[in-house]
Amino acid sequence: MSLKIGIAGAHSTGKSQFLAHLRPLLEARGYRVTTTASIAAEAAGLGFPILSRHTFESTAWIMARGMQLELEGARTHDVVLVDRPLPDALGYYRAALAYRKEQALPWQREHLESCVKTFAPTYQLLIRTVLDEARPIDQSKPRDHDERFRRLAAQEIEAVFNEFALRSVELTTTNVDDVLGLAIGTVDTACAPLTVPPVAAFSN
Repeated sequence: MSLKIGIAGAHSTGKSQFLAHLRPLLEARGYRVTTTASIAAEAAGLGFPILSRHTFESTAWIMARGMQLELEGARTHDVVLVDRPLPDALGYYRAALAYRKEQALPWQREHLESCVKTFAPTYQLLIRTVLDEARPIDQSKPRDHDERFRRLAAQEIEAVFNEFALRSVELTTTNVDDVLGLAIGTVDTACAPLTVPPVAAFSN
């Protein structure tokens, strides 16, 4: 059996850092773990517009690529950690449209929403980061450095979770250890651990 943990949220809110700490904790317990990440960067490398320039085509490609990697990872691993699950991609697309004051065509909206509705139940745990505007945007990566767009992304991702009634756990700068413990407990409940070392404390 394989299970998936997805983490969604605006850029520079601690998603990758959280997964980077969770993965070795799970591996220390004997689980085979893989992480799907950097799909947007892969899309950009193929010439797709991303972030505030997201289009229907780029979002559809990101969703399809994400589903592919998640399904492949589940074949050979106990746990798939998903940096930016499908609801995140839809939220970013909506944020880009709002930022540019544009609207999707009805069939485009219905297609992307159908993907989220169909695939969201495959995540055993969804985590959503809460934007802390005091936390600066990471300048070391090719990101959109517009704070207004980052706020829109956070708002639209939250709206997607609410609209589709997706149960999730909020990750803030102050509850990282609690969410790590919850994620490990979710895996332990589904899979008997081979070893059970204590959960290490982690601070941002």
